[in-house]
Amino acid sequence: MLVAKYARGNLTTSYGAQISYITMGEGPIPLVIIPGIGDGIQTIEEAAPGYAWTHRNRASQFRMLILSRRQPIPLSYSIEEHANDMIWAMEKLQWGQTMLEGISLGGPIAQWIAVKRPQLVRGLVLTSTMAITSKQTRTIMKEWLMLAQQNKWADFNWSRIAYTSKASTVNTYQMFRPFLGVLGKPKHPGRFERILEGLLYADNHHVAPLIRCPTLVLGGTEDRFINPATQQEMARMIPQARMKLFPGEGHNVDQDNASYLQDLDAFAQDLKRGTTVLAY
Repeated sequence: MLVAKYARGNLTTSYGAQISYITMGEGPIPLVIIPGIGDGIQTIEEAAPGYAWTHRNRASQFRMLILSRRQPIPLSYSIEEHANDMIWAMEKLQWGQTMLEGISLGGPIAQWIAVKRPQLVRGLVLTSTMAITSKQTRTIMKEWLMLAQQNKWADFNWSRIAYTSKASTVNTYQMFRPFLGVLGKPKHPGRFERILEGLLYADNHHVAPLIRCPTLVLGGTEDRFINPATQQEMARMIPQARMKLFPGEGHNVDQDNASYLQDLDAFAQDLKRGTTVLAY
């Protein structure tokens, strides 16, 4: 399959903000995905073709809903408020009980959703993410904010590639470096900045222990953006969490490692059977 078929949609909140989403896949298992900082560069509606490509191998197993954060994002909008938006969208779309996947900077939002609406979340997958922003991650995010505020989008995009990709991918992107300023400039730069600002001092230490659903934490041993120790700290906070780190992989483990989908599938089948989450 070259790409997965998808449908775009938009919901309008009571205050007139737009929450864009896409649906794709015809599999039997419902899955909601909360994306990372890429959602600040492009909303899900704008990024739909890319998701149709990267998620094409999931289409036979999962019925996917990928949600964007609202647009516009108010000043000082909290992680919990983003979670409230996505809960509202899931209920509005009558998505029902689902597997929930929070990727990178979408992970803290997914944790809040699992706690606030446990009846909606059958199982939680937290990929390359955190409960508490570490000093290392905060330093990188501040660098990205500075580059965004200075309109240095080529430098930002290269920094993002360097911190989130494994070495072989970084080498591949070298040839595209001169074009990164044009290709990666957000339509709404303020949206990108507000997403980052809301996560600089994220602290879900009081939220993560309240998660009661089976939880799978996946990451890479060479993650330079959210280091493995931060991910392990999060896993220890969650009562039913099991963790697996892929050797030699970086932050984008969900895209770079074919075994990631196998573990996602195995977790989904365990949830379907009601069996204990696999211990890695």
